[in-house]
Amino acid sequence: MARFAIDRRKAILSAAAGASALSSGIGFQPSALGQPATPVIGNASTYRFKVGEIVATVLSDGQISGPPRVYASDAPEPELTDALRRAFLPTDRMTLDLNVVLVETGGRRILLEAGAGGTMGPNGGRLVGNLAALGLRAEDIDVIVVSHTHPDHVGNLRSADGVKAFPRATVLAPKADWDFFVRSDPDLSYMPVPADFRKRFTEAIKRSVEPIAREIELYEAGDAIAPGLTTIAAQGIRPGWRPS
Repeated sequence: MARFAIDRRKAILSAAAGASALSSGIGFQPSALGQPATPVIGNASTYRFKVGEIVATVLSDGQISGPPRVYASDAPEPELTDALRRAFLPTDRMTLDLNVVLVETGGRRILLEAGAGGTMGPNGGRLVGNLAALGLRAEDIDVIVVSHTHPDHVGNLRSADGVKAFPRATVLAPKADWDFFVRSDPDLSYMPVPADFRKRFTEAIKRSVEPIAREIELYEAGDAIAPGLTTIAAQGIRPGWRPS
């Protein structure tokens, strides 16, 4: 059986702070950290490939951007600036793509992550439109597997009118993550951002998952999702993770 890693993004938990700050309603509003919104710049909307019998399509949900320091908080400033210059990147802002993977296997359509929707600023929320470009509707998705419940991974679970955005989809999330972020009042004091940002970060998560909370299915590392698709433990972002 082929193994498809549902990997946690290799970035620090505070990476989300590089987008605009979270509003008290749904998600982020531009520039509460003093950073202007940045227009989306030419990332591909879809990219399709195969893994054995699995057909996979990378779908863009847009982009987020923020100060490079947010994404590399433990790097000395001169080294970070030099690394960005050598990579021909701006030294005052880093832009990241928000991508979701559609897996088609065994007659089922499975999304790996739900994307940010409107939770990470005005340049997100492209997922449903890019599904439509493939001839698919939200109703065509059977399963959504979330690797962790940060806003950029669960934002699209809630539609603009506050209901379940993918009406037929079974949503799976890791139990430890769900317990930490959704079932409790998480201690995010390790995030190098203002306290009010941490509060809005948590609110955005809980608001995003609200429509599916009663029917969520929780998984542990090693659980099989579908033929050829098995979860594995991966180091990276996890509940309460602190850089060492």
